[in-house]
Amino acid sequence: MAFRIFVIALLAPVLAHFASAQTVPTGYPKEYAKLVEAAEREGVVTVYSSTDSKSVAGLLQAFQARYPKIKVDFVDQSSNEIYTRFTSEAAAGQGTGDIGWAGSDTAVKLFHDGIAAEYVSPEARNVPDFAIWKNAAFAVTYEPIVTIYNKRMVPAGDVPATRQDLTRLLIDKRETYRGKVGTYDAERNAAGIGFLGEDSRSYPETAWPLFKALGQSGVKLFNSNGTMVERVASGEIALAYNLAAANVAERMKTDPSIGMILPCDYTLYLTRTVVLSKRGKHPNAAKVFLDFVLSKEGQQQMADKSIGSIRADVQNNPALRRAPECKNAKALTPGPERLIVFDPAWRIDFLRQWKAALQAK
Repeated sequence: MAFRIFVIALLAPVLAHFASAQTVPTGYPKEYAKLVEAAEREGVVTVYSSTDSKSVAGLLQAFQARYPKIKVDFVDQSSNEIYTRFTSEAAAGQGTGDIGWAGSDTAVKLFHDGIAAEYVSPEARNVPDFAIWKNAAFAVTYEPIVTIYNKRMVPAGDVPATRQDLTRLLIDKRETYRGKVGTYDAERNAAGIGFLGEDSRSYPETAWPLFKALGQSGVKLFNSNGTMVERVASGEIALAYNLAAANVAERMKTDPSIGMILPCDYTLYLTRTVVLSKRGKHPNAAKVFLDFVLSKEGQQQMADKSIGSIRADVQNNPALRRAPECKNAKALTPGPERLIVFDPAWRIDFLRQWKAALQAK
């Protein structure tokens, strides 16, 4: 008996290393096993995310199945709350959360402020070059920004294929759609100012006439993507402009009353972006979690919930595909241009013009 215990004791480190090696994904370097071992010793990864936990439940379950020794502490927050929390935790000097998962603008701002850490992911070769910026900001989704409508309220002949079509519809049938159109509140919502601001910067000749037509139609302003989907589904409003497509496409699986348009003049694409914190308390677990999110398995889990994948080898929801004849696709990828939404002068000027357009007669 004593001899058996002695042999088991000798084999224990070998068996532990073998067990960790089994968690090394195919194609990763062998030394990745050491990273997994360190992550398992940390035992937890804390994620502050504006992508809600319900949408990524399958992803979290799959990660837990692959790495059962690493608990995911997933905290639902807005992009503004994520930025504020990281900066306040960093200032306190007691360590921060491990991962920020938000819009690309928030991610780049966290890097600019010295909070985001650099990391060379073994999954980098499997994603487009634009998805990774300075090995510090990792775009993990590629999701169209869309217009949605209630099929019971908007006849086929009224469905706008482009922003110009939508502008004409709101002018020509103003009374029909008065009070029946919605979009984000640019003044109070980070996604709203991000999407609408990009419209105004990149396509001003299209954006400002549309904003004026929205105002003249009595547009209703919202602070939540999900709320707009619910209001369109219920018929409170007939159309909603500039929504992230994920929860729309997911709702369409069970609700035939909702239609979705990827504008054919140009389609913006949201890239939800992950950063690792320099001051995170569980840096190894954070790296393992990021690699899983970028992996084919992790990306497919999100695509199964209609969150567009950044990878070419993942099957996305067909509703997210643009018609081949449509024009420009512009992704809001991580990079220095994303910082403009934090520029006080730009924000003041944009919101002034935005309010003026909505109030124009």
